[in-house]
Amino acid sequence: AIRSAITATGNSEFVSKRNHVFEEKLPIVMDNCFSKLKKAKDVRTALVAIGLEAELARASKKKVRAGVGKTRGRKYRTRKGPIIIVAETSEISKSAKNIAGVDVVQLKDLNVFVLAPGGQAGRLAIWTVDAIKKLGDEKLYT
Repeated sequence: AIRSAITATGNSEFVSKRNHVFEEKLPIVMDNCFSKLKKAKDVRTALVAIGLEAELARASKKKVRAGVGKTRGRKYRTRKGPIIIVAETSEISKSAKNIAGVDVVQLKDLNVFVLAPGGQAGRLAIWTVDAIKKLGDEKLYT
């Protein structure tokens, strides 16, 4: 399942079925200096520069949940935006958590629930070069 979810991040058909808005060719691979950004403003400008402005706007919307869940502490439903996959702990894990819908995950913590939320594969993923190398070098998912 994890291999299928990783493969689906590079397929534009699967990613567009999840209503992600993107202009880049998939997979999106960023340089390692992207993972060293310390401010949320810098991360946002980098994501806008690669054409994900509409995706960030889509992911920032939240709706009031229908039903009794409102009274049980789950009033708002938020959307899932892009996921940033890094090889190891870096500054971007703190800076990107202030952007709505954006998640940062280390390669060792990558799982199906993060890559395919709701059981539907094809989440928009932004990989760093080190994460791609480490994914190819090690047999993490055998």
